[in-house]
Amino acid sequence: MRFEITPQADADLYQHVEYLRSRSPDAAARFVEAVFVTVNGLLFAPQKAPLLELSEPRLFAIRWQVVIGFRHYRLVYRVMGDTVEILKVFHTSQNPERLRSV
Repeated sequence: MRFEITPQADADLYQHVEYLRSRSPDAAARFVEAVFVTVNGLLFAPQKAPLLELSEPRLFAIRWQVVIGFRHYRLVYRVMGDTVEILKVFHTSQNPERLRSV
């Protein structure tokens, strides 16, 4: 397995890192490392994370995984063949309706 990060997820990640960096550069560095550790774990068992429960058919088979050590952050992804495609990096305080833009 391999992973790809979409432009949207890349922008999300950058936004979250900048927010954390403004409060704690150390936390921002830990967050980046935690995202990659979490993604690495998904490569070994991508189907283990729960499916998002959204009613839109186009969002079928979209999964989410908590970022290790950052319980309020989620990676939203799907498995496409041998690729884990990261679609969004989401904080639980955000409006979940934003997930429909995946």
